[in-house]
Amino acid sequence: MVVAGQPVPGLALVDAEDRHRLPHPTLRVAVVLAAVINHGRLTPPDAEQYLAIARNVVDHGAFSLSPQAPFQPTMDRAPGYPYLLAGVLALTRSSSIWPHVIVQLLLGLAAVALFAIIAHWLLPRP
Repeated sequence: MVVAGQPVPGLALVDAEDRHRLPHPTLRVAVVLAAVINHGRLTPPDAEQYLAIARNVVDHGAFSLSPQAPFQPTMDRAPGYPYLLAGVLALTRSSSIWPHVIVQLLLGLAAVALFAIIAHWLLPRP
C-alpha cells in the first residue's frame, strides 16, 4: 500500500541520466514554489496514490494501490485521472514525473483557452 509522504516505487522526479539537466528555468521556479507551498514536498500527498494506481494499471492491468500481488481493487480514487496518468506512463515509459507535469500544464492551458472562447461567445462585445 502506498503511504502519503513516501516515494512511489519506480517513479522518480528526474531520471538518473537527466539528474543535472532540469527543464526550462521558469518550470524550475514553479517547482521550487510548489515545494515551498507543499512544505518541502515536490508532489501533493495524494499524488503518490494516483501514480501508484497508474503504475499498477500499466504494469498489471489492475486499478489498485497494492504494491504487490494480490492487487486488490481500490475505490479511494475516481478512475479518470489515474487512467490519464497511466496513458502518459504507457506512452513515455519514463520513471520521471516530468511527462505528467507537462501533460497537466497542457490540460490547464487548454482549460484557460476553452474558458476564453466560451467567454468570447457569451459576453457582449464593447
